[in-house]
Amino acid sequence: LNRCDYKDNKKDKRIEEEFKRLHAYEAEIILRGDVAALDKFYPEDHIVTNPFNQMIDKKTVLERVRGNIIKYKSYEKKMEYLCVYKDTAIIAGIETGTAADDANRPDAGQTSKRRFTETWMKRGKQWRKVARHVSTIAAQ
Repeated sequence: LNRCDYKDNKKDKRIEEEFKRLHAYEAEIILRGDVAALDKFYPEDHIVTNPFNQMIDKKTVLERVRGNIIKYKSYEKKMEYLCVYKDTAIIAGIETGTAADDANRPDAGQTSKRRFTETWMKRGKQWRKVARHVSTIAAQ
């Protein structure tokens, strides 16, 4: 994992472990299609620029989970970069997901590998993901 040189980023493994835990929990609730848990996990101002060239808000994300558009049979993330600036964190890496066979989308049943960049903010004592950008890695 690459870390930026801002203050104690290279020394603090606890922050890295916290984000690994948050990513694992998010993957778990996405795989379950748990709209209630996702509603609690994402802050109200959560936005996503998705691999289909769309910018969507939290309400739209939850609608797409309910509509079986965001539906996976496997989903995992690997952090490659982490930088924390006081109450803001930037995370980048690779994710691999296989859309469920019955997902309501053109790539149902297919596996895609994507690059992601996320902006997290500490609100109170919790890290909250406020922005996410995802792009598909082109087949080579």
